[in-house]
Amino acid sequence: MVDASGYTGDATLTSPIIDVSSLTSPELTFYLISDDEGNGYSSTLTVTANGDTVVTYSGNTSGWEQKIIDLSAYTTTVQLGFIFSEVSDGNAYFDDIAIDDVSVHETPSCTAPTGIVSSNILVDGADINWTAGATESAWNLEYGASGYTQGTGSDIALTATNYSITGLLSNTTYDVYVQADCGGDQSPWSGPHSFTTACGSITTFPHNEDFTSGNTSLNCWEVVNGGDANTWIFSTNGEAAIQYSSTAHDDYLISQNGIFKLVLLIELLLKQEMQIWKLAEQFDLFYPHQVHLQLTLQRQ
Repeated sequence: MVDASGYTGDATLTSPIIDVSSLTSPELTFYLISDDEGNGYSSTLTVTANGDTVVTYSGNTSGWEQKIIDLSAYTTTVQLGFIFSEVSDGNAYFDDIAIDDVSVHETPSCTAPTGIVSSNILVDGADINWTAGATESAWNLEYGASGYTQGTGSDIALTATNYSITGLLSNTTYDVYVQADCGGDQSPWSGPHSFTTACGSITTFPHNEDFTSGNTSLNCWEVVNGGDANTWIFSTNGEAAIQYSSTAHDDYLISQNGIFKLVLLIELLLKQEMQIWKLAEQFDLFYPHQVHLQLTLQRQ
């Protein structure tokens, strides 16, 4: 793993020298995770073999993604390099990169599919697409709630590189695996690719939110930042909190859809330092400056 904080230049991880002379068609696989946290500063991972650049990755991954690289051009020995780099900017410290499960092996006779992606994510479903590993025309897809054991999920045999999963639970993370079916042989599984379904409407009342850290319900609250870096956060103390220093602007904390939508607007009128505990249940104003609190209910 490379921590992007305190950038001072490229960071290189170099493998031992690997003798691939006994392999007919060597292949490299590994898992990569990268997330710039929405700040627009994406780090780059360059993979080299004997000093030759074989592939470059940049941008966010959808959780841990498996990468497959053809090393058939190397017939004797190979030494791998994983080079981390990022924009030389003081603010470019958000996108850490990690790799795991690096493997060099014989290329399977049935090549695994790649590039699993999800789209059109709804409350109860999502569309899944992938790229064929080679010339195969059939695939197996398996999915289940995040962390499930393969073999216990839902299996579907397919003849297209896409599938629409339905009947899912709202605000739930799912893992998806895809396998090529080459007739007499099957590829290793690709995945997991993870996605989280959208939040559904609140239909059970009373509905209580205590903002406990780790609550999946926190995924359903929308934060709208109207200005500087100070905005609504969910603290580890189990509260929704906001802290200001100067600049006047509006910040919104918006509940998930229900019969009504609750909008909490804090408008800074004077320079202040303020923290809100338990969403309008208790206010602790460290300085007695004027603030304007507006609560509105919007019918959906």
